[in-house]
Amino acid sequence: MTNDVSLVKLPKPLDIEKVKDYVFPICLPNKDISVNESKCIATGWGKTGVLDQGSEKLLQIHSPIVPLNKCQLTYGLATKDQICSGDDQHTVCNGDSGGPLQCINSNGGMTIQGIVSYGSTFCDQFAVYTRVENYLGWINNIMNQN
Repeated sequence: MTNDVSLVKLPKPLDIEKVKDYVFPICLPNKDISVNESKCIATGWGKTGVLDQGSEKLLQIHSPIVPLNKCQLTYGLATKDQICSGDDQHTVCNGDSGGPLQCINSNGGMTIQGIVSYGSTFCDQFAVYTRVENYLGWINNIMNQN
C-alpha cells in the first residue's frame, strides 16, 4: 500500500493548555537534522499479540529502522516511500495503524519518521511505515493552502 498518509484539519485551533498532558508536538523530518535510526519508538493502542485485544493504554516499543532491502525481501512491495522498523520481539500489531514511528534527532528532540501502515498478520516481525520525509512537499503544500 503506497501513499498511506493523511492530514486532518481541525475545525478550530487547538488550545494547547487544555490538552498539554495528552498531545505533544513532534518535528517533521529535516534534511539538516539527522536522526539516530537505532533509537526509534513506535506507539499505539493495538494488540500485543495476534489473539489479544487492543490495549486500553498507550504502549510503546523500541523499534529500530530496518534496511529497505531486508524489508523488500519480506514484504516484496515495500517502496522508497516506505520505511521498515522493528524486529521479531518488538513490533506494531493490528490496531496500531496510523500511529507514529519517532526517532531521536541530533538536537535531542523527536522526529516523526514513519506512520504505521501494515505488518505481519501474526505480529511477529518488523512492520512497514509510510516514510514521512517523502511527503514533506505534499504536507507543506496542504498546510500553506489552509
